[in-house]
Amino acid sequence: MDKKIKKGTGDFKIKVVISVIVIIFVIIMRITSTTQLGLGPVESIMREVFNPAQTASYSAGNGIVNFFKGLVDYKNVKDENDEIKKDLARLETENNILQEYKVENETLKKTLDLQKSNKELQIVTGEVVGRSIKEWYKTISINKGSNDGIKENMPVITYKGLVGRVTSVTNSTAEVTLITDSKYGAVAALAKEIRYPGIVIGEDDGSNQLKMIQIPSDAPIQEGFEIITSGLGDMTYKNLKIGKVKSIENASDGLMKEAIIEPYENLNSLDFVMVITSQE
Repeated sequence: MDKKIKKGTGDFKIKVVISVIVIIFVIIMRITSTTQLGLGPVESIMREVFNPAQTASYSAGNGIVNFFKGLVDYKNVKDENDEIKKDLARLETENNILQEYKVENETLKKTLDLQKSNKELQIVTGEVVGRSIKEWYKTISINKGSNDGIKENMPVITYKGLVGRVTSVTNSTAEVTLITDSKYGAVAALAKEIRYPGIVIGEDDGSNQLKMIQIPSDAPIQEGFEIITSGLGDMTYKNLKIGKVKSIENASDGLMKEAIIEPYENLNSLDFVMVITSQE
């Protein structure tokens, strides 16, 4: 018990001595700081003693400040990045719309040019307003009808060439069967360079390719020849462009030839078409 009391008394004395020393150092630093410009010996010693702790404390404080500053900077950069992404998406959308308008304007311009250069043709221009999902490559609907002078079997073209014929009409709309329809889109045609006849039909596979059948086996038809309407059958207009010969093969019966035709127009992507209502 006496040992514990002595030990406690000793610890207390040590604390008192340390406190007195610290107080003396502080007093001396205050006195010397008012009488000299530089650091005195005591101040130098004190600075050396406490400098590591002060440096560590300062570094830790700076680290905390920089951490929170980094969080703020990250949020600002992220917000700015999100705004840039939104602007890019908006600009991309606007650019796509402008490109669509550009293509549409070019199509309309070439359509008008065709009308001006073929004044003997009476033409009604219509916009494609409908298409069957199940028979996408077979029929289209346009926003012109009997009120505009349109009748069944009238040929439908673009500035590139023939695309089909009118098969049904209402007052304000018309249905057009495309030449890619193998059943109802058949067209009497001929090779322009040699005047040999045949029949152009669709492939019924959505490939935008046509096939010319019933070509005589002795016909000197070649790749690259232009195929046009002959004016026979339901399509009474002659010399309407259809496409070019892509390849030639023998028919399965061995008596005739067949030619794969690449149409001038992409029949899977039509915006505006022209109906020939009469020819002077």
